[in-house]
Amino acid sequence: MPPNINDKQTAFGGSLYNASVMTYGACCINKTLEAGVKCNHVVTKGSIEYRHR
Repeated sequence: MPPNINDKQTAFGGSLYNASVMTYGACCINKTLEAGVKCNHVVTKGSIEYRHR
């Protein structure tokens, strides 16, 4: 199977967005656990902008 690369040789936008949300969520969960706060984390809305270089 060939690698999952688009014609621009970059990652796909949806994959980048999902990786960003998961990283943000992990950071929030770790910080609240360190602070002893018990809560549920929910991402209800998000957006991302891609810069053209």
